[in-house]
Amino acid sequence: MTSRARGEVIAALLVVALFCAVVGPVWWRRWQDGTLGTAPVPAPVSPVVTPSVAGQRAATVVRVSDGDTVILRLSGRETTVRILNIDTPETQKAGTPVECLGPEASRALASLLPVGKAVEIAHDGPRKDRYGRTLAAVWADGRLVAEQMAKQGWSGAAVVSRADTWYAPVAAAQQEAIAARRGLYDPSIPCTLAGQTATRVTSLRVEAATTPAQLEARRRRLTTAIAQSEALRASLAPPDSQLSAIQRQRHPAAWRYARVRELDGALATARAALR
Repeated sequence: MTSRARGEVIAALLVVALFCAVVGPVWWRRWQDGTLGTAPVPAPVSPVVTPSVAGQRAATVVRVSDGDTVILRLSGRETTVRILNIDTPETQKAGTPVECLGPEASRALASLLPVGKAVEIAHDGPRKDRYGRTLAAVWADGRLVAEQMAKQGWSGAAVVSRADTWYAPVAAAQQEAIAARRGLYDPSIPCTLAGQTATRVTSLRVEAATTPAQLEARRRRLTTAIAQSEALRASLAPPDSQLSAIQRQRHPAAWRYARVRELDGALATARAALR
């Protein structure tokens, strides 16, 4: 036997020995317990458990009032609950017209909280608002309802009556909806703030013009577009006295103010073209 052949034999024997050392004990144990030749049983998967929240109380859905208000049966009594940390378009506020996507937001909440649904609620700060509604966070199937509404794009994140314990996940869900352009943040829906802003910003674009006729046509178009955009800006911009509160309390108007800044940039470019 040559040296090369002898080396190959030794290598093969080492592989066999290593295989027996690793696999042999496993086969021996399975032969002893009678499981050799059967498929191994997978390890049980631990169920996902939603951490309980201190002070949670059980309730049952009676009906949905609007996108951020639900009637619950709590301790045997019907209770109107204003859901914390979201703000949806109005549908039932006296003296206020039905707002863009308000009915859609109400239907979205109704799908999360159908009649008879068992839920849990918890308070955070004041128990009542100025309208006498109970202020509470609501969970269904272990999920924070406000977070689900924000993620779908039906609401803005808001600090309601200084309650901010569950604000962070709702704000993160809102940012996800904004990035995905869902619901209220979909610029393809004309009535949304995103849609109105996109339309006005597009109208303020400054196209090239060289001849006197082109320059005059651009001047007329931009003059009209600036007037329309300034009107939209005035309806969106909160009074200066509110700005610190908006930034400090994370008011839903912060989203509107971001659109104001977007309009301001387009307006500045359009005005410069008219000089």
